Amino acid sequence: MQKMANAEAEVMEILWKQKSALTAKEILAQLSNKDWKITTVLTFLSRLVEKGFLVVEKDGRTNVYTPVMTEQEYIKECAKGFLDTFYQGSIKNFCATFYEDGELSDQDMAELLAFLKEKGGDK
Repeated sequence: MQKMANAEAEVMEILWKQKSALTAKEILAQLSNKDWKITTVLTFLSRLVEKGFLVVEKDGRTNVYTPVMTEQEYIKECAKGFLDTFYQGSIKNFCATFYEDGELSDQDMAELLAFLKEKGGDK
């Protein structure tokens, strides 16, 4: 899966929150805190379409953009990629890094154990 730049992620956040197709102008209106022009938003939208994160459809003369995946699906794919790249796909190795560095507190471990016990019966 391709990576999403921070500015592209801001555009995706709007689309994910809206949960419906939007035009570039509608997206720009929700980015009022940014000093972006419509051409900037169109560039990000074009990149997101090229990367496979959005599909674009015509509604008359206007392009309408829809996310291909949900925000949760994207986060999951990123997490999997991170684990694969740095920890050979092992969640245990990921947790061990924090444990060995003393960054995994007793409370963190208790929460992890409780989560695993709770979910253990689901499989």
